Amino acid sequence: MKSFLFLFFLLICLFYSCAPKKEQVSDIDLKRLVDRVAMIRLSQNLDFDPSESKALKTDYQIFKEVCEIFRLDIAQALEKLKSQNPELYKQIMAKR
Repeated sequence: MKSFLFLFFLLICLFYSCAPKKEQVSDIDLKRLVDRVAMIRLSQNLDFDPSESKALKTDYQIFKEVCEIFRLDIAQALEKLKSQNPELYKQIMAKR
């Protein structure tokens, strides 16, 4: 019974980890993306310790990571961001 449950759990995990990327980036997806980028950026800056040699991630690196988490196409997300929020787009692309 335990082996059956383990196999079932493993298959479920495999199924969800192999889910395809979304076809299109919706307005809701973009809002979630921007909110998550802002949250990560803020927490990263609050936790920053100048005595450590670890550098902060750029806005573009954070944007890419969040796109991967939400399974969004980076190019489509950038285009949608460019049309809806050009100032934020410029800021993200400035430190690429």
